[in-house]
Amino acid sequence: MSKAYSSLLSLAINATGGLSRREWKIGSNTGNQLITQHSGWTIDQVNSYVFNQVIHNWDNQYGVLRGLFSGHDESAVSAEDTFGSSAFQLGSNGLHGCQVVTVVSKRAVWMAHFWESYTNGKPNRVEISPRSGITAFDERMIYFLTGRSVDLATADKGKYDQAYPDYAPTKNHPYLTPTGDPLDKTNFNQPGDETKVFIMTPLSDTSTLKKPFLKYQRRLERVEQALISYLGPDITVVFVPYKRIEDLAEQDTDQRGLALFQYDPNADGHGLRQWRLFYENRVVVGNVS
Repeated sequence: MSKAYSSLLSLAINATGGLSRREWKIGSNTGNQLITQHSGWTIDQVNSYVFNQVIHNWDNQYGVLRGLFSGHDESAVSAEDTFGSSAFQLGSNGLHGCQVVTVVSKRAVWMAHFWESYTNGKPNRVEISPRSGITAFDERMIYFLTGRSVDLATADKGKYDQAYPDYAPTKNHPYLTPTGDPLDKTNFNQPGDETKVFIMTPLSDTSTLKKPFLKYQRRLERVEQALISYLGPDITVVFVPYKRIEDLAEQDTDQRGLALFQYDPNADGHGLRQWRLFYENRVVVGNVS
């Protein structure tokens, strides 16, 4: 990868900024507390906010949450919006090995959810043979990220380590056309855009705090290079790791496996346009103007 794993993680944790409606100011070097102008926000408070917002749309000042989860199949789901005069929010639940990609510039945001098994098939393999599954991965993630179409008649069906899904066992899964907005590169490749890509991605099941390892590290390198080629060499790509929930009964019961993006066109009461991105309880905040 173009940057060390540790530096990518720290960038995601230690960003600074604030939305006045929630009076955010990211503090603590350890990433264990979010400090506001008047009082501290504990990680528990952040966890509660993310859960209530994604699952219950509790804070309606950002409008109705535009969800990135199909609910009926494993297709990728995306949304793109420009930073105008109205507040908005995008988000996804149900991440259990899945990936969320958020591309944000000074003018727009694009966010997408990629289902794990359908997209990646066999993990950590980047062979050349179409039968290895890398062709299916390219079609299901790389092509969508870079605006390439897929011929349904010849699309690779992929190959998986286990029969998937459980309700319709098969080792060969047909291609599913993504739902939502394509990534419009003209919103992210102009001078002054300062485009950043934040990829929420699972740690390996054998990863530890002392020796963290991304589950799909070799394929993420492929994603990074594809995005640099598509959007330009000046973009910053940040990998934000998360630990998969072990018990699926706990899914969507707290902040784990949740992603949330919010935009406020009047963050300080004086016309400051600002956005914030939550990946579980990691937060990044940025100014639009």
